[in-house]
Amino acid sequence: MDVMLLDDAVYLRGLWFKRDNQGHLRVWRRFLFDFTATGEERYTGRVIMLGASIIHMELEPHRF
Repeated sequence: MDVMLLDDAVYLRGLWFKRDNQGHLRVWRRFLFDFTATGEERYTGRVIMLGASIIHMELEPHRF
């Protein structure tokens, strides 16, 4: 996505157990991180994972 992770940090903001589409119990995790596209401004990104798969990724609107 041509953005840079800031502070080399990803923060765990949620942890649950949830079943996947096949009914298997997996760990559901939500992470927050700060990123920049221009090097001048800071934005927040979010990633939700179920097991080892990314099921949702969201970046705040940002400049290119």
